[in-house]
Amino acid sequence: MQNTMMKGFIRSGGLREVTNEFQKKWLPTAENWISVEDTESKQFIRPETYDSIVCDCVNSASLEAMAKLLFLDSNFEIKFLQDCGFNDVVVKEWSNGIQKGSKQTSTYKKPTSKYLVRSGGQVERTVIQSSLIEGYQIDAIEKYLDAPKGDQYYSEYRYLLIPEGKGRTRLLVSHRVEFNQNLLMTRAIIRSRITSRVAQKFKNRFIPAIEDGMAQQSNRHDDISKTTSLSENKLTPTLFPSPVILLLLAAIVILLLCILFELLCLKKQQDSILLRLELI
Repeated sequence: MQNTMMKGFIRSGGLREVTNEFQKKWLPTAENWISVEDTESKQFIRPETYDSIVCDCVNSASLEAMAKLLFLDSNFEIKFLQDCGFNDVVVKEWSNGIQKGSKQTSTYKKPTSKYLVRSGGQVERTVIQSSLIEGYQIDAIEKYLDAPKGDQYYSEYRYLLIPEGKGRTRLLVSHRVEFNQNLLMTRAIIRSRITSRVAQKFKNRFIPAIEDGMAQQSNRHDDISKTTSLSENKLTPTLFPSPVILLLLAAIVILLLCILFELLCLKKQQDSILLRLELI
């Protein structure tokens, strides 16, 4: 009896160990939620947005086209920052494309003034999730070097690209202000001013830049299609011959008919001559 109870206790203990190990490895908890991506499930996890939504729009473009425009086209980023009044914009290449863990840095400068001791800023981007089918999550940090105590606070952005049906993609950008130091007296003022400035920048500059970029991509695609169709027309032979070829064919046919007629006449003459010779 004791042996039976001991075996049952060992078995139940082993079961608890297996169950605990299974939960620790596969089930998301407060401690291992972030490590869920390391399991066999590679689904795109919709993250929480930051404090304020600065862009939420649906574009008539594929997920791939939007990702290429926003994250791989350096000219788009340069033009956007220049339209915001910055100069000396430098956009570096991604360390590994827009794959998970890849990083990119861009820098810019502001026109100097008597109120600015330093001028410029830096944006650091990191790919958190990457799926050509389910979407992209890219987090960014913008450091300010041109404002008073600009090294004591920074902005964080979260870019989400999510497919919205066939040929449509949703872009959701959220923003928040974080502080390196506890600025009790000016924290609320700084957060309010930066949040308002970022919202205006995305509304007046970023969204129109996307529309212009997608229009340019569409025009380039149409030009390529037209060029391809023209080249195909040049290479594809016509189904109907030209009038000159028709005339030549008709002349050849008439000539052949004349030759055939002459041969028939000669044959009749030969037959009549042979018949006369036999009568003689």
